[in-house]
Amino acid sequence: MATRLVTRRVYRVPLRWRENEAERRTISATTGNVSARRTVRTPTSWTRPLQIAVIALAAGQILYSVSYPYWSAAAWNWWGSIVNPGGEQVHWWGWPLPSPGSLHDVLPALLDTYGGPLLTVAIAVAVIVAAIRRWSWAFLVIGVLLALYGLLRAYNLLVNVILFPALPPPPWGPVLMPDVGLEAIFGLAALVLVLFVIVALATRGPWGMRRLSASSPTMES
Repeated sequence: MATRLVTRRVYRVPLRWRENEAERRTISATTGNVSARRTVRTPTSWTRPLQIAVIALAAGQILYSVSYPYWSAAAWNWWGSIVNPGGEQVHWWGWPLPSPGSLHDVLPALLDTYGGPLLTVAIAVAVIVAAIRRWSWAFLVIGVLLALYGLLRAYNLLVNVILFPALPPPPWGPVLMPDVGLEAIFGLAALVLVLFVIVALATRGPWGMRRLSASSPTMES
């Protein structure tokens, strides 16, 4: 009886492939563990009002900075007619253009005229984007900016009120200069908003959002 030998081929996976597969499984397991422990922040009843307030203040600052040359002359003339009747009137409207010349002469004039407003608009746009995206790190930065802005405007208001008696006041009392009065409103709004930022950060978290685990249900309070 003939004996039939059966040969079996054994396919061996190269060592490099096995090492890569083991590494991939290790990375996947580690990622899964990190995802399981990851915490997320969920909005509360404070989140939307904080976003709206920050966006509204930034948008108002953009509107004020861009429109200032178009109404400031009329406001200054109105104020001058009250505190100094018969005084010299100012005449300007719109954003001025520098006189023609070399780049060395034109560039400083452009920066002097447009540098401040452009910087203000850029910061305000960045604040609006951060408020829409609800970046946690930006909440702290915005709080610091609001505090500095509010304190600066408050200081400017106090200085003008203290120095104002040197000017001849009208019979019904002192009148604030137009730009100082509007900037004081912005500064007061910024200081009030800072208080809400501090309370929200202390009681809930950035943008008034509570920290929950990834598996926890969403809650609002």
